[in-house]
Amino acid sequence: MADHINDVFPGLDHSTSTSGHLAASLTTAAINPLDSDAVIITHGHPNHLGATLDDNGHLQFPNARYVLSAPSGSSGCRRRRTRR
Repeated sequence: MADHINDVFPGLDHSTSTSGHLAASLTTAAINPLDSDAVIITHGHPNHLGATLDDNGHLQFPNARYVLSAPSGSSGCRRRRTRR
């Protein structure tokens, strides 16, 4: 991811970033990204979103459902319309 991050998030200063270690950490923990069925992203910062892509820009967890939290100040709830 480290080589690809400037393409995904151009203009950001990544000099102090510690991102790019997720794939290696998963390998160390014997976790196969293909086995992940959900990815929960707590907020839209580059160090969170960037980890969802591999060095080639492909989804790191291709079999997962991605869930992003609601923006700050939003209840995150939508009213469901019921048929009458």
